[in-house]
Amino acid sequence: MEWTPEEPELWRGRQYSRPAVDSHVLVLDTGLAPDAIGGKISGVHARSKEAWGPTKKKLPPPKPDTDNRDPHDANNDDWLDPVAGHGTFIAGIIARLAPGAEVAVGKVLENTGEGDDADIAFRINAVIQAGQRPDILVLSCSCYSENDNAPLGLASAVARIQALGTVVVAAAGNDGSCRVTWPAALPGVISVGALGPDGPAEFSNWGSWVKACAPGVDVVGSFYNGVDEHDDENPKSSDFQGWARWSGTSFAAPIVAAAIAREQSLYGISAVEAADRVVHDRRLYRIPGMGTVVNVH
Repeated sequence: MEWTPEEPELWRGRQYSRPAVDSHVLVLDTGLAPDAIGGKISGVHARSKEAWGPTKKKLPPPKPDTDNRDPHDANNDDWLDPVAGHGTFIAGIIARLAPGAEVAVGKVLENTGEGDDADIAFRINAVIQAGQRPDILVLSCSCYSENDNAPLGLASAVARIQALGTVVVAAAGNDGSCRVTWPAALPGVISVGALGPDGPAEFSNWGSWVKACAPGVDVVGSFYNGVDEHDDENPKSSDFQGWARWSGTSFAAPIVAAAIAREQSLYGISAVEAADRVVHDRRLYRIPGMGTVVNVH
């Protein structure tokens, strides 16, 4: 990860027409940083108990929800936690590339990068139980399993929310392997690999189960404001100023999600129809083992 001391030029000056419909995107990740510049992006809020009902009426800004916050130093050791800001970074990518989308962020991962498939399944089921109907669910996390069998609880929860019309987008993983990861390899999930400037990123997982790929190297996204990484080898480095560059399939996945959300918003169609246009159309360009190439400017 690298510092970006000034607001990147690519975030300025873009004009978009008013969307035909709102696309509602739910990011389940490390939560939302309370002091990140992502909080300035329209539609990015931490929501758990309040979100979208079946009619998808627009809600007022939610009440503060500490359960969904993503502090930069959760263990108070004066170091930036390994994946702190991960959820904020992802939400910011979506909000920038699909400005018509309403983005909500929930916490299912620790700032160390640790998580449990049962916890993720529980949160997805809680979303369903609460009557929430996100158009797109983004899961930028991955795990392997014994004998490569899908985790049953997670598979069931994902299938339940897909049955309600939610498109699930998941990161393929960063091990340079063709071994299946979960939830990316679950049926119907749009699994996303990462591209670099010259083709597939060296770290990206790949295989017939990967359905799409998008830029995932040196992606620019929102981050903490005024937080120092405490790099002893580079003591003169500047604080983060709300922006960073990060690489991984975790950051390719929200680009695909944003492309689907923008297609949905612009043309007034369902997320499933938008995904068909953006990812599944047979006329689209594909890379063997990496799926459909997707990019949004």
